[in-house]
Amino acid sequence: SLTVTGEAVEVAEWIAARVAEWSRDGRQPVIGFDSEWDGLSGGVVPTLIVQLATRGCCLVTNAVLSEALVRILMDGNVIKVGKNLREDLKHWCALHSPSESLLEWSEASVTYSWVELMELSPLHSPHVSMSTLTEHYLGEIYPWKSTISHSCWGSWPLPQEAQLYAAADACAVID
Repeated sequence: SLTVTGEAVEVAEWIAARVAEWSRDGRQPVIGFDSEWDGLSGGVVPTLIVQLATRGCCLVTNAVLSEALVRILMDGNVIKVGKNLREDLKHWCALHSPSESLLEWSEASVTYSWVELMELSPLHSPHVSMSTLTEHYLGEIYPWKSTISHSCWGSWPLPQEAQLYAAADACAVID
């Protein structure tokens, strides 16, 4: 199921439901993570959209600073999986807080509770596209890559094509 929301309360409810599922099923908490941002001139590029996915569930939100989202991203017990995580974390941390402690956390998180998909892949290059990865590992064609303008990430609600693109990024890494 796909949840698209800009409301922090709905983000918290989505995360609480996933935590309850992990607890009930006794499974290791694992979340697919991705983010989208608008390329702006003049330095820091803000994260505008965050996507989280578990098996069968995906969240796309622009409530990137919600308390529940911050907590789950900083929770060392929850494994986060993604492609080019250092880049995503750099943008998210710059938006969340440019403080030194959070930037140090981002380095530690990559080491301890974040799994960089590209480090596990024989296609070991940050320039390998999600389209190549999904075709190689899942036998799936990733049709949205060239159809979305990155300028749409600053608008809310997202057009349906952008919602599907964003969801596919996070869901592909969890598959």
